[in-house]
Amino acid sequence: MIETDVIVLKTTPYQDSSLILKGLSPDLGRISIYAKGARKISKKSFPSIGLFRVLTTSIIQPKTGDLYKLKNCEAIEINDTIAGYPDLVDFSSAIGQLSLSSNFNGIPCPLYFHAFKECINQLKHRPLPFSAWLCRLITCHLMEQGLFPEMTLSPNQKKIIEALLDKDFKASASLNLSNEQWSSMQSWILKIAEFSEIQLPINNFFSAC
Repeated sequence: MIETDVIVLKTTPYQDSSLILKGLSPDLGRISIYAKGARKISKKSFPSIGLFRVLTTSIIQPKTGDLYKLKNCEAIEINDTIAGYPDLVDFSSAIGQLSLSSNFNGIPCPLYFHAFKECINQLKHRPLPFSAWLCRLITCHLMEQGLFPEMTLSPNQKKIIEALLDKDFKASASLNLSNEQWSSMQSWILKIAEFSEIQLPINNFFSAC
């Protein structure tokens, strides 16, 4: 039995009442889980599995393949309010695609997981533009996987990169970057991602500004 947190990024109906969910775990990276009976709704129970929810789970490791079996779970962060704002839904879906395409089964990603979890939790408060969050996610992934190229950074670039990697990214608001400056930073980070051969989703959010 393995206990790990999971951010739900995709759910697919399976058989009459079950789900196959795909998500992100800090300990296991990208993960696929079979949740038997997860679509059942009764007066005594309400399904805790939903997009962008953070679950604490107990899962059974497969003997073959990469499909884990869900033993039990509890939602520790809901994030359902995202659904009330079309632009937040679009951006959350885009970074969800990024998370599934750029991370791998069995490769831990605690830094990226924390950044994604913080992003989803903070989006509704809109403390920073989408470009800032995108910069943070891609930078955390590149650094964590050892893919950020060696280069000489200017003092200002170094300061921004350090903020992007900081555990509390909300503090980066103190950088006082304008939306235009974040957009410029996004273009630079996307070029680095392409140089590092990161698989970026085909989406307007991932086009250079």
